[in-house]
Amino acid sequence: MATSTTLTKTDTSNPLAKYQAKPVSTTKDSNTTALDKLTDDYTTFLKLLTTQLQNQDPTNPMDSAQFTQQLVQYSQVEQQIKSNQKLDKLISNQNSAGVGSSLGYLGKTIEMDGSAFTYDNNGASFNYTLSNNASAVTVKIYDESGTLVRTQAGASGTLGKHTVLWDGKDDAGKELSKGLYTVEVSATDAAGNAVSTKVSTNGKVDGVEKDSSGAIVLDVGKLQVSTDKILAIHDTVATTTPPTGT
Repeated sequence: MATSTTLTKTDTSNPLAKYQAKPVSTTKDSNTTALDKLTDDYTTFLKLLTTQLQNQDPTNPMDSAQFTQQLVQYSQVEQQIKSNQKLDKLISNQNSAGVGSSLGYLGKTIEMDGSAFTYDNNGASFNYTLSNNASAVTVKIYDESGTLVRTQAGASGTLGKHTVLWDGKDDAGKELSKGLYTVEVSATDAAGNAVSTKVSTNGKVDGVEKDSSGAIVLDVGKLQVSTDKILAIHDTVATTTPPTGT
């Protein structure tokens, strides 16, 4: 009488924990690798299952519910990984479309939320908005190292938005080099109380690209500006006139 060989039954613990779908990312390789490994393990699982069925003890057959549950789990995880692959592809397509849709900004002057701006030897302009009337408005300009290079009076002290044109010169009248600068605006009323100000800058868009996170950004000189920082769009670049006051 032939002897029968009894193999250890398949482990009923969840063998798929390491394959569980991860949050969607823009990296395709991670999901592709997971699917390849899942396929390899699934093939191995079927081979082991087939061997077990062929060599099972007829008087003590395997519980079909065990391997049926694992087959269902493999199928579910496979669908999760494939869904992630499709979402990754969709995100990639959306990012590519985002670059194309942003090309309309090229050559336009945008108003940006923030105090940084690029000076390119053709002057620069920036804006400030006063929350109330002010009797004195002071504009200070700093170079990239944080050194104060120019102090001048604001364009107006009335409530609302005003634009300041800077000729690119320091307090001694020397023209400064191209680069990144920041502007600071402070204001006080007749009683010497501070008046709240909000600053924005202007610059010409000369490029569109994706940053390290995949988000669309606009190149404005040395600045990279996200589209959510755009406050207004204009066709031409503002040119400077001699500054008001000293």
